[in-house]
Amino acid sequence: MTKPRQAVVIIHGIGEQRPMETLRSFVLGVLGSTQRPNGTRAFYSKPDPNADTFELRRYRAFQGRTDSDFIEFYWQHLMPVAAWRFLFIWLWLLMKRPVKSMPPRFVSLWWVAWIAFILVALAILASVLSWVGIDVPQMPLATKLPWGAAVIGASVGFLVRAFVGDAAVYLNPHPRTVQARNAIRSSGVALIERLQFDGRYDRIVVVGHSLGSVIGYDILSFAWHRASEEFRRKVEAGGLPADTPSQSALAAAEKLAKTGGPNLNQQWQTASRAVAVEFTQLGLKWLVTDFVTLGSPLAHGSLLLAHGPADFTRRVGERELPVSPPFREDGTHFSYQRAGRSSGGKRQSARVPDHAAVFALTTWTNLYFPCRAFFYGDVIGGSIAASFGPAIADRAVATKIRKGWLAHTSYWSRYSGFDNNSDSAPVGLIDALDLDRQSFPRRAPVQRKPAAKRADKPSK
Repeated sequence: MTKPRQAVVIIHGIGEQRPMETLRSFVLGVLGSTQRPNGTRAFYSKPDPNADTFELRRYRAFQGRTDSDFIEFYWQHLMPVAAWRFLFIWLWLLMKRPVKSMPPRFVSLWWVAWIAFILVALAILASVLSWVGIDVPQMPLATKLPWGAAVIGASVGFLVRAFVGDAAVYLNPHPRTVQARNAIRSSGVALIERLQFDGRYDRIVVVGHSLGSVIGYDILSFAWHRASEEFRRKVEAGGLPADTPSQSALAAAEKLAKTGGPNLNQQWQTASRAVAVEFTQLGLKWLVTDFVTLGSPLAHGSLLLAHGPADFTRRVGERELPVSPPFREDGTHFSYQRAGRSSGGKRQSARVPDHAAVFALTTWTNLYFPCRAFFYGDVIGGSIAASFGPAIADRAVATKIRKGWLAHTSYWSRYSGFDNNSDSAPVGLIDALDLDRQSFPRRAPVQRKPAAKRADKPSK
């Protein structure tokens, strides 16, 4: 029998990324070496038939009980260099927020931004007054600053536009940024759909680092909406199997989502896998079993995705922002009943998951370095379960690289002597990926009558 096969999609973060650089370092961090203990290669570079650019390849790994294809969703070429006006508009939107609505670690930056704004405003005012002929007192050092200020300003400007600029474009739905946002999301959704209909994969894992986690969140949300809508149409058009299985797993998951309780994230992982098997038997095409976020700005969702905590709550309540477990509009269900027919013509009905129920079938794990003193750990990432749902498995990790300082880019970087520590970031990432998993929705046995033969065959 052919071994199960999975696609691991890594979505890179900001910073003038080059194709394949993030993917190769990620694979080395996960697999540990280019060679296996027996001396053979741990992975191979192969053409990627699902990529939309010839710059990309996939890394094929055969170790363990499951074959893996590591794939990069590369979006940097779709991101324009941020114009200064977009940076200023985004910064101004953040500055206008009440300081009480700012995450604690960003309060100091909020004050710095306002102080800088006031100083710049005073400088502009002084220039205007001087231009109209009003004498303005000059500081003794004023004549010594221009050249140094120009060099510093140019350097800071380059860094800001190259790094922060990506976030300013993607996280700010300005009329002039919508095209770039749409291009990135459309390309990502197309990749997920190509992988799902490729025919070779039993499981898809999506991993997003930094801004890539926000992009991954959006991609899964939109791809899921299309998949759930296709399933609804299939049910209504008579596409249910003749021996439609019960939806007991869905009922149990909806009950669990309503009651909650301690260790919900562990219980939800088991529940969501059962729901995925059940919907796969009904004909829903969704192979994304896991979403893994690393150093995610989603930790500050109310700041970056909404106009504040109240607006964030509203968007979750209106199911604009999917959460885990899915938000239940009626307090009980994140699915709805649809009548249809089976393939044999018999009247059948089934419950269909709604457009925001992506995390009913996909489990979400979030890794982050706890932040202290702003520069220790990861100032960008953090716990996200409080905002996006208690079924998310938040996991604090650690690294010895730079002794833990400025750790945002160290989630898959190994450190000799710390690789096997349970707190190590690569260990947490390997646990979240669970590459040796063999129980996938597509390979689950379909509940049929005893006399019937199985119609599904192992993929090749």
